[in-house]
Amino acid sequence: MQTTLISIMSNKVLDTYYKNNRHIWVLVLSGAVIGTMIGLLATAFQLLLDFIFKIKLALFSFSGGNLFIEIAMSISLSIVMVLISIFIVKKFAKEAGVAVSKRLRVL
Repeated sequence: MQTTLISIMSNKVLDTYYKNNRHIWVLVLSGAVIGTMIGLLATAFQLLLDFIFKIKLALFSFSGGNLFIEIAMSISLSIVMVLISIFIVKKFAKEAGVAVSKRLRVL
């Protein structure tokens, strides 16, 4: 009987605690979910950068050791990545895309 009374009392205390502090648990759990998603996104970004580096090395292997061809390929790859970046900025951050467009018109 004593154990049952203690468990009932502790359940009432815990229920009151969880009812009064529910928003804290929501914040903690949502922070954990958002942190996990950001970690996965950062990992995917790092893997993408490694993949681009491997593509660059594969392209350089076709040059046959010619320095000028490697420089031309490196410049071309950089231009393509800048154009992709400008496209992404214009698509997802319109307010920043306006500034990019104005700066490109000046050039």
